[in-house]
Amino acid sequence: FFGCSSMADTEQSHKKHIAPRVGKSHDKKHASKLKKQGIVAKPTKLNNKAFGGSGRDNRRELQRKLDRQERNAHIPKNDRVYLDVIPPTVVAVVGPPSCGKTTLIRSLVKRFCRQNLKTVKGPITVNAGRSRRITFIECTQDLNVMSDVARVADIVLLMVDASYGFEMETFEFLNIAQSHGFPKVLGCLSYLDKFKTAKKLKRTKKALKHRFWKEVAQGSKLFYLSGLSHGLYPEKEMVNLGKFITLTQTKSQVWRTTHPAVLVDRLEDLTPTADVSEDPDCNRKVCMYGYIRGKALRPQQKVHLPGIGDFEVGEISALEDPCPLPAKDRVKQKQRHLTDKMKRLHAPMCDFGDLVYDKHAVFLTVDQSTKQVGLGVEMLKELASDQYHVDEKLKG
Repeated sequence: FFGCSSMADTEQSHKKHIAPRVGKSHDKKHASKLKKQGIVAKPTKLNNKAFGGSGRDNRRELQRKLDRQERNAHIPKNDRVYLDVIPPTVVAVVGPPSCGKTTLIRSLVKRFCRQNLKTVKGPITVNAGRSRRITFIECTQDLNVMSDVARVADIVLLMVDASYGFEMETFEFLNIAQSHGFPKVLGCLSYLDKFKTAKKLKRTKKALKHRFWKEVAQGSKLFYLSGLSHGLYPEKEMVNLGKFITLTQTKSQVWRTTHPAVLVDRLEDLTPTADVSEDPDCNRKVCMYGYIRGKALRPQQKVHLPGIGDFEVGEISALEDPCPLPAKDRVKQKQRHLTDKMKRLHAPMCDFGDLVYDKHAVFLTVDQSTKQVGLGVEMLKELASDQYHVDEKLKG
């Protein structure tokens, strides 16, 4: 059965109301209460651990702040380029003998211009992009040459024979470079194919890397060059190295930007041969070609030729760029890659192309197999086939 009771016998009990101790409503009531009492409320601080973001975001924000402070600590350096044509970036290949310097330059030229160089002699300029050119030079083991290269080079490729280790020439160049501004130094390990086991190769790479960091800087870039393929380094390794060289930003040194300098691509002796035959020690008149770097060069200015002495500039003339950059048309600017026609190579001292420069003459290579040739080529063939010289013919 069911029992029932009347409402009058029992009273209904309600749960006691609990005032909020946190939240927006509590903050409003607390602020109004303090305002009535005339007390100024202190601003509440957020919990840094709750609202600070993840650790990765904090590290990025801290790194940005440190970068801004470091940037403001240095005096900004103005770009003192006074011409529209920016000279090429000088990349010097330095290392002991028989470590692969010539092979590295030939492989990089093959990567940028698709051209095969038989010999490497003098500066070699290539187009590395729409707005950048690179000049490769090879440094010998002479201390005077090392000193001159350290003054001119923007980027240095330091070749090291991994099978032998660091040699005396490497430390000598690094010592010289420290007194001339210390350019950007990249390491290249060659002869890695001589290691028979992968364990020994890995251990050698690690040891040479830490030694290289100790000599240059912590975290410096080091490239590994394995065996040769058709006399050149593998294409994939050259693509990585060439891309890193192209994207590397070089620092401008005050001494270089305030002094004019010319890296001579080629030179010609304009002294008459009769005067040289009479007196081999007579005063010579020499014409030098190259890009002007740094400040403007003026006529009648004193210049220093390394190893020779101080001389006065007789005349300066502007010539057509032998390795021009691609045209700055709007259509071509949209292209991401250079076509084969835009990839230029300027190597006057190397045995490349139809023109070869010597100390006393300029040689022109003519293909004998072609039947249809121009009027100038026919004239050269007639002059070469004659038994008598031109001056003897004029005398009759």
